[in-house]
Amino acid sequence: MGRAFYNPGSEISLWIFSREDEALGGAWLRNRIEKAQNHRDSLLIDADVYRLLHAEADGIPGAW
Repeated sequence: MGRAFYNPGSEISLWIFSREDEALGGAWLRNRIEKAQNHRDSLLIDADVYRLLHAEADGIPGAW
């Protein structure tokens, strides 16, 4: 069981966002982005620019 977004017009019709019983919304998305940012910060990346979100790897499938 989990939470997913459904798109009948896509080749991938279900994007599973969570396997927990949690509401998907603004707070959920902010939490995922904060976790991704904290992870990148912990890597001590020496760069001016880097990709913040890595879709499935950060728990936000379908994000570019």
